[in-house]
Amino acid sequence: MSIRRIKEHSAFLLAVGLSLVVAAGASPSTRKTVNRKKSLAAGQASNGKTSSAKIITSKIQITQGSRIPAPNRLNPSIGTPAPLGQATSGTSIKGVLPAVTLPRTPAKAGVDLTATYTASAKETSDRDRVSSLDFELAPWVAVGRNYKADGYVSVAKDLNGYLESKVTDARLGFFHNPIPLSKVWQYRPKVTVFLPVDSEKRDVNSFRTAVSMGNRFLFERGNLTGFWQTSFGKNFYQYTTTGAGDSNPSFSVSNSLKANLSFGKFYLEVTPAASTRWTYEGTPSTTFDIAEEIGMGLGAWTIGLGHTNSDSLYQANGSDSNFTFFNGNTSKLYLTANLTF
Repeated sequence: MSIRRIKEHSAFLLAVGLSLVVAAGASPSTRKTVNRKKSLAAGQASNGKTSSAKIITSKIQITQGSRIPAPNRLNPSIGTPAPLGQATSGTSIKGVLPAVTLPRTPAKAGVDLTATYTASAKETSDRDRVSSLDFELAPWVAVGRNYKADGYVSVAKDLNGYLESKVTDARLGFFHNPIPLSKVWQYRPKVTVFLPVDSEKRDVNSFRTAVSMGNRFLFERGNLTGFWQTSFGKNFYQYTTTGAGDSNPSFSVSNSLKANLSFGKFYLEVTPAASTRWTYEGTPSTTFDIAEEIGMGLGAWTIGLGHTNSDSLYQANGSDSNFTFFNGNTSKLYLTANLTF
């Protein structure tokens, strides 16, 4: 049963993303990168700064028996001009060399700040419109030449009722920089540890921590970029059941696909995902998430407007599909702003 469900929601991801890959994957034109929330490498930023050095005048004293001057070069190990050689005649020369651009220096640290307003798609007779304001902080730092460590904290403010604010998520990650597999594909492994910061999840469900191993395969072809990721997670609870008597989830397997199609400063993004969890008693349950977003990049800023829907992937009989792009009871609309520096 569990193997069949994994195959089914993997096929669901491929079906949603295949049309995007086929439609836009034939163009190898250079893509103008748009800053995005939850960067494709989820905390894998590699921003660098380019510096320029101008060599104004170089006067070489020429002595008899010396070597012919070597051409000016940049020493890649230190990023400064290598020494010039010497000439063989009895005269002197004076030259002006053009401006040169030094190699990009990888950034050592960075941070993403995101604010998102979310509201239920519509108000029904038995349910009021629900809205919230979420703030996300995602710093990262380079560890050596090939690794990075990152963090993530999310704070949600309920805009209904008592207007309460609480920390809903916090995690720490460690990952290898993307490893090239081909001209289109890169691979990035990551280990993530989830912290027990949600008071309800911690106090009612006895959650203590969780560990996830994510395998992300990034792709870029023309103006189409994105990734496919499969993750394996293990949850740790103090008790196998919640305070309400329900069984807590023990293991999980999730698959997600993100496809971003850019048009200059504008972009269209689709992100389907499916996740199967097994309780401590071995009972499986599968959910889906689907998000569509349009937006534009303004320097370090990204502004987006989108829709998201999440629900059980199967109906009550456990076999018929329950997937819909839009559902008035579960769909949400959001407006997000992201700043990367």
